[in-house]
Amino acid sequence: MSTTSIPAALSAHIYYNAEFNILCCKDAACLHALEPKSAARHYAEEHHFSLALRKTIANYIQANEEFSCRNNQVQPPNGLQPQPFLQIHHDLYQCKRCLLVKSHPKSIRQHINAAHMLKNFALGEESNRVAAQTWYPGTKAVWWQVEEAITSQSEVGTRMPSRSRTPASGQNVENTLRLPILSSPQSKMLAKMAKDEKWQVEQEERQRLYLAEAHNADRLSPWLNMTGWLDVFSIIPQPLSKLARLIRTPAKEEIGLQLLGEIFTDFIVPRCMETLKNAPHPYLTWLASPQESVDQAKPFTQLQANSSLRKCMRFWVQYICYIIRSLLAEKALIEDPETDSDDDSDEEDPQLAQASMKEALVLKSGLHLTREQHTLICRIHLLAARVAPLRFSDLDEAVKQQVGAELLRFLTLSIRQQLHLQLPYKSSPMHFLAHMGIDATQNALRTSMHYTGILAGVLYISRLLILEYSLSVTGWPAIGISAFSAQQTPDHKLVSEETPVEDSCMKRFQLERCNWLVQGKNTPISTLLRQLAYGKMLNRIEGTRATVTWNLSLTRLYFKEHPIDIGEFKTAVKKIIADATEVLNKLLLGVQGKRHLDKIHDTISNSGLWGTTGFNFTRHPVN
Repeated sequence: MSTTSIPAALSAHIYYNAEFNILCCKDAACLHALEPKSAARHYAEEHHFSLALRKTIANYIQANEEFSCRNNQVQPPNGLQPQPFLQIHHDLYQCKRCLLVKSHPKSIRQHINAAHMLKNFALGEESNRVAAQTWYPGTKAVWWQVEEAITSQSEVGTRMPSRSRTPASGQNVENTLRLPILSSPQSKMLAKMAKDEKWQVEQEERQRLYLAEAHNADRLSPWLNMTGWLDVFSIIPQPLSKLARLIRTPAKEEIGLQLLGEIFTDFIVPRCMETLKNAPHPYLTWLASPQESVDQAKPFTQLQANSSLRKCMRFWVQYICYIIRSLLAEKALIEDPETDSDDDSDEEDPQLAQASMKEALVLKSGLHLTREQHTLICRIHLLAARVAPLRFSDLDEAVKQQVGAELLRFLTLSIRQQLHLQLPYKSSPMHFLAHMGIDATQNALRTSMHYTGILAGVLYISRLLILEYSLSVTGWPAIGISAFSAQQTPDHKLVSEETPVEDSCMKRFQLERCNWLVQGKNTPISTLLRQLAYGKMLNRIEGTRATVTWNLSLTRLYFKEHPIDIGEFKTAVKKIIADATEVLNKLLLGVQGKRHLDKIHDTISNSGLWGTTGFNFTRHPVN
């Protein structure tokens, strides 16, 4: 059997490795071997393939000889060229004594301890850092070492970027970090924004200092290479801690931003939820699908926990605050925004956003806003400033309608935007999401484990907003959106793929969904879906990280990577006991004497007397 025997419909998705008789998934987010029995389910759950294509996969596997699976897999020997369509993982650990490869330093230490009876040793003396591959990634992965010198990724394999690379002898470490950043198309484009030479010189110096202080291992990880955050932050002459202030929730003194946040959470989102509640079932199955031509079996529904919805809404409130703060910082907010007659038109061409990008406002921070977005946000800021002394509950219904309609239009316009394929961060939502990747508490960039939740929350509200924009139950007359009734659309017209859809509501909804909410497009949501899929893949491979770790001498522990010295911790405990003793003496009004605290009967149990409301240890008969 050869690669040419794979059906044409599957050749773009499945690769057959004839040497080892194993099937591999060719999708860029997977690139690993397939279990023959679960291949069809894999393409259904991970790639949302149609039923017909999944049947073709199942029939192909059944009609051919027995493929290798996890139980009878054959491991290639060390030192060969990489196997095609398998990820190449760098900086793994290979034992020098038996050439076994492990992915984590803890795993290789345990192996050396158990197999070679060594305890106190330096990891660099007993292991080498190598590139390796595995058929099935995960906790039980079996690795083999491969040669790093490859010529073609399409013919040999796909390279996973290294977490840390050692520069060649005589090479400057600073140049090793800066060259990949300054040579990217995005950095070249953003460098042209510096109109004055003095600002550009200062920017270069700040960038050099910023990169010199960065953690090289974290900044060269596969996740950061995929997201491209380094290209965004390398041209901004500000530390991460200062950039993180732009995306914080409204402060007490920011009355206007607080009002806009309340209008979004208490006025716009409840209307979106009402539309979601009354939308026909076929609409929701299409809304939940990231594919253009395949709907989901499970419909898009309301989140079960209100706390989850509040968390998702908070991300979009932070987005509104980020846009306005960025404009205020560079004095780009105009007090009397001019409006065009075309702005109130409800019908828009799919290429409208792309055309308006040519007249975009570009800030020194790299934030891009189209002419229409800039006009809308200035108008929203002006309306909020006029009524800012009032709280949301005190506003007239007409004011809520006006500000809410303008804000809904701005948010949907941010989603409904065409991007350049190589410059996704020219979109204001994507530029905001790059800033959401900053962990202000640790002054570092988030890993995929701590970022995919943000992407999922932004995606959920984006789908709600597009649903409200195309099928609003209550309507938004101020921006030309009429109310929709569920009786307007018979369900049989929505589920039939052979009969053309004639209903105008379904046409409008499908046009908006296919243009802005599916993958494979040059849109913010498509980029978000790509990052979300890659982040989930990394999360499955790497797993969760320990919150508390110890150093080798057991004198210091790290809580979420923050060092805590045990000596200082013991001193803090003694200080707490001393303060508690002082408080106790004050409560006893200076009465001296022995206090036998060890004889006081107390417990954390909730049974018996301890479960009675208002009962505490002072009321216990023993005490």
